[in-house]
Formats: sequence, C-alpha cells, structure tokens
Amino acid sequence: MKNNPTQYALIQKEDHINFYAGKRHELENLEALKQLQQSSPDSQFVFTNPYHSITDRIPSLALEKSVPLVTLETKARGTVQLSNKETSVLKQKQLSPLETLKEFCNIDGFEGIVRMTRNQFQSLIPEALTPSPETLAIDPRENPSLSNEEYESLVEQGKLYISKGDIAQAVLSRAFQGKFKNYDPEIAIQIFRRLTNHYGSYMNFLFINPEDGNALVGATPERHITVEDKGATLQQIIRIAISGTLSKAGITQEKLSEDMETFLTDEKEENELFKVEDEDSKPLMNLCEVGGKVNGPFLRQTPKVFHTEFEIVGQTRNKRHPLDILAATQHPAT
Repeated sequence: MKNNPTQYALIQKEDHINFYAGKRHELENLEALKQLQQSSPDSQFVFTNPYHSITDRIPSLALEKSVPLVTLETKARGTVQLSNKETSVLKQKQLSPLETLKEFCNIDGFEGIVRMTRNQFQSLIPEALTPSPETLAIDPRENPSLSNEEYESLVEQGKLYISKGDIAQAVLSRAFQGKFKNYDPEIAIQIFRRLTNHYGSYMNFLFINPEDGNALVGATPERHITVEDKGATLQQIIRIAISGTLSKAGITQEKLSEDMETFLTDEKEENELFKVEDEDSKPLMNLCEVGGKVNGPFLRQTPKVFHTEFEIVGQTRNKRHPLDILAATQHPAT
C-alpha cells in the first residue's frame, strides 16, 4: 500500500499502539455505520462515537451537531508488527510526527494496520516536541458554556426532579473551549504522545486527517462494552461500571492509607457505585437471557484520581450485531 490515505488513527491500549490508515467517512449515527459495515464485509472499521450519534432528540446537544461520527475504513487483512530495525531506520530519518505517520504506510507488508509498542512510538516522537500549556489559549469571554449562576440553577432543578421521583440522578457538565496558537497537525500528534505517558486509561486515541489537519484526540479510563463470540452459538458481553472518585490532590504517601480507607468506607461513594452498577446492569439483563455475573468491586488508579468499578459479564445465544449492542447500552449511567 504505497499511498497516503485520507484518514489516520492511533489507538493505544495498555502497552501497545495500533496505527490505522484508510478511507475516511463522516456519518450521522451508528445505524449509518452498521449499513456501511454490512456493505463492506471485508473491511475493518475504527470510529469515534459522539454523544449525538445515539440520540437526536435532546435539544441541549445542538452544540455537538458539528462533530460527525468519524469512521476509518481499512481493507487490511492482517496487522504488520513494527520491527526494531524499522524503528531504528525511521529514527535516523529524523521525521516530523506527521511525516512519521505517513512513513508507516510504506512499511513492507502494510495493508492498513501497524502494531507497535509504546516505547517504539515514543522513540519516534521525541518528548521535546510535545506542546507546552501556553500553546492553548482559552478565551474567557466564551468559557465556560454555563455561568456559575446557570449551573447552580440546573443543580436546583435536578434536585427538584429527584425529590419528585422523576429521575434517580443527574450528571451535569460545562464545556470549555480554547484555540491553539499557530495550530498545525503536529500538535494533535504531540498531545497523543503525551497521553501515552499516563497510566490508568483504558484507551488513548487520535483520529487525524493528514490532508487538512482536523483531529480528534482524547483518553478514557472506562471500557464501555466488549463483545466476544464464545463458540458458534454463544455471545459474551462485558461492561464496566465505574464510579466513586478520590482525588489525589493533597494526598501524601503518609496519609494515603488513611484517606483510602475513608474513601472505601464512605457511604455516599458506596451508594453511588452500587447505583451505577444497577443502572449499567439493566441493559445487559435485556440482552443476556443466559445469565451473567458481577465481578468486583475493583480499584482503578489514574494520574489524578482513584475510581471504584465493577465488571458486569453477561451471555446470550441470540447473537446481535456489536453496533446494536453498543446502541442498546447507551446512555451509560456515568
């Protein structure tokens, strides 16, 4: 494959990173992706999933309408492992981050996917190139999307709905926007490179269009859903229910044991975790007629906080398309 496709993606899980290259699609929702996949059964797909792709019935999501469901389609039948020799050759070329991604497409045997270790990737994108915080300029006139007064009003409305029994909980958010000074595609790659330094994330990701530089980059500590075939007739669905948060701010090594014990025995945190486990189990109850189990609770550590979580595992003989399962398990309680 000796060309430059219209979409690249980098996906990191644990100590390995996959580089994908292929055709770019901008879709409206998961149903459109399912139709695309069914029309191209020999292709592999990686995709983003903006919140609005699940439902278009919530007016407050209008701000996110400009974000499409970005999908990368590759015809790769296999994955090429980046060798230490190829890594050394690429390092000697002293390429820019974007040029390095383009060079992956010219590795012998490349059909659309290259697999490498985190150390290999980091050696090709030097730490010195990662952007400084000053690169991002926040405009105070546009931030946050809700004022303190507006946010407090929403909190009071949420409390009222809960007291009436209309809802069980409400998760509120405020959006912050910023602009990069002298942005170019290298910055997005450098941000992804910085994310690979951190532990605790289930997945770090970067989707980047090498032609216009548009990019989506981020990280998540939470695995939403995993679908596994267990033989010809059985399908296993795994979901992570994550909740409970202990900030590391102000915690010293001497106080860690004491603060952790207080956190793990806190009634509010315990109830919140079981509430999320209950909410996240309900969709699996509808999908998994064979039955299931709950593993945990477990403790997850990220750079800034500790979380508690459960692993919910269910099985079904009514095999479903993975995208149908993804849609059926939205919206997550967290």
